[in-house]
Amino acid sequence: MLVSQIRYELQNELGKQPDAFVIEITTDKIEITEHKNIGKRKSGVLKKVIINNMPCDNSAYHLWRINLENKVQGLSPLGEGNKTVDLALAFVKGKNRKKFLNVYLIELKSEIKNILLEETLKKFEDSISRFYFLLSINDHDTYEDFKGLKIRFAGIVFYNGKGSATQEDKIHTVFNKMDQKGLLECQTILGKLKIPLKFFKNFDSQTGAIQIRFDEIEKEINQLFGSL
Repeated sequence: MLVSQIRYELQNELGKQPDAFVIEITTDKIEITEHKNIGKRKSGVLKKVIINNMPCDNSAYHLWRINLENKVQGLSPLGEGNKTVDLALAFVKGKNRKKFLNVYLIELKSEIKNILLEETLKKFEDSISRFYFLLSINDHDTYEDFKGLKIRFAGIVFYNGKGSATQEDKIHTVFNKMDQKGLLECQTILGKLKIPLKFFKNFDSQTGAIQIRFDEIEKEINQLFGSL
């Protein structure tokens, strides 16, 4: 195989179904499933998050779903010390020069505890580093929308409203705020990075699901981007 072919072949492989690592979003609704909770009858278990009103028909947006937990030979996390969030939602927005590649790192939790929040912070950090590697094999030099693009990460945690955090540092501080949002410092392979973080808890105990509009999420995160 020619060296010049490798980047193309890798991207093609990452997009193969049914367990594609990267999928372009072309529907107005996506579902994020917590597979280990499907079939459980216990109340309060978060089974899925449904994001409605995805702007897939808006020419100002280009959206991708990155299934970070899917196993990819040579790219997957190695061992228990390296974990990623459930899903990354990436999108390019805008038609002018001031455009961003926004990456929402999404994690689902049935309950909040100190140790689970610490694990979530580590997942954000490892996911950002993994995303950097993913970008390094992306053919962005030939993709017009990526020229001059800046990347922004944000953390999003969906949970069912149960649990508490007694510690008063890092991610625990954001969780304990009244509006449950703020800036979080992450240690990545390229150094420290502050990212917006927002907790959502619109939980339906009957279905075990959270439903939310994309623009609701974007509005909350954009407010935090503005404070960076």
